[in-house]
Amino acid sequence: MDHDALLDEYTARIEEELAPFMKGVSSEGKKYHPFIGDVYETISEFVMRKGKRLASSSTLMIYKGYTGALDAKIMKVGIGVELNRHAILVHDDMVDRDEYRRGGRTIHEIFKSDERRGGGIALFAGNILFSLATKSVLDSGFEDDKIKKVLKIFTDDYIGVNESQMLDLDFEYRRPDEKEWYAMASKRAASLFHGTILTGAVLAD
Repeated sequence: MDHDALLDEYTARIEEELAPFMKGVSSEGKKYHPFIGDVYETISEFVMRKGKRLASSSTLMIYKGYTGALDAKIMKVGIGVELNRHAILVHDDMVDRDEYRRGGRTIHEIFKSDERRGGGIALFAGNILFSLATKSVLDSGFEDDKIKKVLKIFTDDYIGVNESQMLDLDFEYRRPDEKEWYAMASKRAASLFHGTILTGAVLAD
């Protein structure tokens, strides 16, 4: 099986698990308040937009490479990886004022009756996605020591990505030197994939 076909297979597996998870989240939100249910449905649509799920697929690939199979536990962690990635995207879109993401409007644009409302809801939506990512890992069924290691990876890398995003924003207002630019770049995609690959390895051990 070539690389693209393998990635498509893992993407399909993640989406099969992600769809009912997000449906459940939306249902719970509606019980609290209709507007919160609407927000969760919007988040769900955003997360389920088609694309190559490289972050979560890399976790699954590493795990299967060590164990020889994909089980229910690692699929729950895969959901967590995917939601963590989307938490970053929601906030990144808001800061960059991007209007579209993978063929649809960004979260802050969907709720933008004015800039404060759209930005505020996007901020909270990203926070919720990170919390849902953490919850999915906690509920995965792996041993407590492994969960603790994975959550440390999640939080360390999430801090790193946010630090990098702050530098990236700052650099739009001044010219960084070469050392500063490399410091910023070192915690972007590299930080994300370091975490997703390490997660698969830790859980397979």
